[in-house]
Amino acid sequence: MPYHLRRTCIDWHYGEATPALQAVLRRANQGLSSRDLTAQAFAEGLRKLAAERPDLIAEALVEDRSRVYRIYRARGGAVAAAEVDERPEGALGQAVALPYRAMATVTLAREGDEIRAILEGESHFDGGEDEAFDLPVDYDDEDAMRFILERVSRAIDEGDHRFVAEAAIAGGTTARFLVALRPGEVSVHKLVTMTEPALVARLLRRNFVEVPPPVPEDGEGEGEEA
Repeated sequence: MPYHLRRTCIDWHYGEATPALQAVLRRANQGLSSRDLTAQAFAEGLRKLAAERPDLIAEALVEDRSRVYRIYRARGGAVAAAEVDERPEGALGQAVALPYRAMATVTLAREGDEIRAILEGESHFDGGEDEAFDLPVDYDDEDAMRFILERVSRAIDEGDHRFVAEAAIAGGTTARFLVALRPGEVSVHKLVTMTEPALVARLLRRNFVEVPPPVPEDGEGEGEEA
């Protein structure tokens, strides 16, 4: 099943490009940054562009709906791709099968109103409709995430969950965590990027020159209300 993109961070090296290439990049960035794309469609589009423009230099980090990160590098008309290896702190010696797609569906046996009130303060909590609901996999703040998960662990009587959560951390970026949750117990381990960590961190922070929107061509926008 194809998964659409959740996140796209592309460094087109816009400031280093020629004016002619910059014009191409403004259109390309608009199309390849769309969340309507699948990872496969993104890769095909980037490869087509690289073949047409051998002068293209770009690095991209994309995350599809399966929540796996992939890096793409365009150089000299070709594109190289690699899946990003992430491992929990304290377990860096070997690859770990991470439950990227897993969700934690919990039923609160106590403190239901209080915990729901806390969760409703999180922008990614959809509320659910029944007593059983899915915990968010995205949180606004790392400390809040840890606090919420600890409260939930004390409020459930059943279930054994492993999932990957993401939270905002200091420095204006995000980090991902491997969570193990069961009644009365929760462990949270930050995931460490093993594949080109400096590049991944730079792209996640969007520490590059952003590409401006394309210049409207003659006739575009005509007929719109002022």
